[in-house]
Amino acid sequence: VAVVVLSMGAIAAWGIKECVAFAGAMTLIEVGGLVVLIAAGAFFEPGLITRLPEMVSPPASISAVFGLVSATLLAVFAFIGFEALVNVSEELHEPQRTLPRAIFLTLALTTLLYVLVVWVAIVAVPPAELAASKAPLALAFERLTGASPRTMSAIAVVATLNGIIVQIILASRVMYGLAR
Repeated sequence: VAVVVLSMGAIAAWGIKECVAFAGAMTLIEVGGLVVLIAAGAFFEPGLITRLPEMVSPPASISAVFGLVSATLLAVFAFIGFEALVNVSEELHEPQRTLPRAIFLTLALTTLLYVLVVWVAIVAVPPAELAASKAPLALAFERLTGASPRTMSAIAVVATLNGIIVQIILASRVMYGLAR
C-alpha cells in the first residue's frame, strides 16, 4: 500500500499535465474494459435486445425492493466525485463554459455505460449467481468470451490506481486552495 501511495504521489508531484495524462490513460483502459464487455455481450449473446425485460424484477417482491435500495446506494457511490472537477477548474481555459459541459457529458456517458454493463452482465449470468460472485464483471466476461477473468481483474486494479491518483490530485488542489 505504501509503495502504491508513494508512487501515485510521485506522479502527482510531477505536474498537473502529466498527472492528468496518466489518469486519462488509465481511464481509457478502465472504460475500454467495460466497452469490451458490452461488445462481447452484443456479439456473443444474440438475444441481448429481446432479453432487456430480464433487467427488471417484479416490483411486488421484497427482493426487488432490497435490490433497488442496494443498487441506489451503489449508484450514489459510483457518481461521487463528479463535483470534484471544480477543484481543478483553474487549469481550464474557459472554465465557465467547459466545466458544466464536461460534468453533464461525463454523467450522461457514465450512466449509459453503467446501464449497458448491467444489462449485459444480467443477460450473461443469472442474477443470483452474479450476486454470489466476488468478481461479477470478471464472471460475466468469462462466460461471454471464454477468456480468462484475469483480464477484468487487471482492469479493476487499473481502476483502483486511477481512483487513487485522482484523489491525490484533488486533495492537493484543495490543500493548495486552502493555503491560498
